[in-house]
Amino acid sequence: MKNKTMGNLPDIDKAQTTFFNFNMISDDQQKQKIMSLVDVDKADRVQICNNIELFKRFCSEAHRLVDRGRTHYSARTITEYLRHHSLFEDNDSNFKINDHIIPKLSRVSMALFPALNGLFELRGGK
Repeated sequence: MKNKTMGNLPDIDKAQTTFFNFNMISDDQQKQKIMSLVDVDKADRVQICNNIELFKRFCSEAHRLVDRGRTHYSARTITEYLRHHSLFEDNDSNFKINDHIIPKLSRVSMALFPALNGLFELRGGK
């Protein structure tokens, strides 16, 4: 979904990050954005960066829900949906979506994208 023909895009600070302009930057720049989130535990940020494609799919589905008017939704339901579809779409049949990544997906997505703030309920933790 990246458009390499758009040239240099201006730097996007946290408050301005939208899913559209996040997808317009390189994977390395996306990972830098994630690693710059000081409100999220570093280990969580590293795990999300190591699973950047899953993170982008998760955020895409979350944004679709917000666009349809949802203000609260289950991160687990999105992840189960992605797990089901990955069986048919992904070439790497050994990859499994681990349940332990779900809270990390929700925390990082809400920290990075203001439009998702409050969409997922967070329990204790970091």
